[in-house]
Amino acid sequence: MSIPPPGLDGARSIALPGRRWLGLKQIEGQVLRENRTMLAMCQSLGFGVRPDPDDATLMAVTLPVSPP
Repeated sequence: MSIPPPGLDGARSIALPGRRWLGLKQIEGQVLRENRTMLAMCQSLGFGVRPDPDDATLMAVTLPVSPP
């Protein structure tokens, strides 16, 4: 078993392949608007980032999952 590299490439290699295996259609979450580091990471992983419609202090992040 190989160990993924640290940083975003490592996170991507661990987290994203499992989304199809789990049968997910979309991954979504909320990030504090002021958390620029997390928002930048989400964008670099391919998440869409937009203001949360229900809370002005949050940003909604979504990543559509294509079928296997």
